[in-house]
Amino acid sequence: MICVCAQQKGGVGKTTSAINVAVLLAQAGRRVLAVDVDPQFALTRRLGIELNALKATVVDVLAGWVDPDEPIVSDVYGIDVMPATRELAGVELALAGEVGRESVLRAALDSLDYDAIVIDTPSNLGLLTVNALVAADVVVAPVAADDEGAAQGVAELRGTIAKLGRLRQPLPDL
Repeated sequence: MICVCAQQKGGVGKTTSAINVAVLLAQAGRRVLAVDVDPQFALTRRLGIELNALKATVVDVLAGWVDPDEPIVSDVYGIDVMPATRELAGVELALAGEVGRESVLRAALDSLDYDAIVIDTPSNLGLLTVNALVAADVVVAPVAADDEGAAQGVAELRGTIAKLGRLRQPLPDL
């Protein structure tokens, strides 16, 4: 199962939700990977991962430079993590001209063996979020009851998910 925490508006709890869902699934006995595809890399920072110690990140995976299992940091609060860095913004630009650009993340995650993958996304409906949504089995869109902007973001997110439905076809064998 791939769970994506997405919302067009910032500050609504996407990262907090992603961390909590991942840790709760791990506490329930699942083998969980948390993936950070936000160029602000909040999930990576909040989990205390030292950027200086990383040999690879999700940036390298999306660019096709390393295998998807290489950047994984094991057993952080009971979950594995594929961290991000600020360079992720450049990868989004590089992907824009690629064929199949919406499915790059899905193809990379497909090779990994986890019971659950939880993805934290940026606060927009750009190509990184689209990649996460194409990979998703479940989408969590945090919203506060008194936040009209977040409620509007959910409506736009639903429209984007509906448009992406055709991309959820099985990946072709290469």
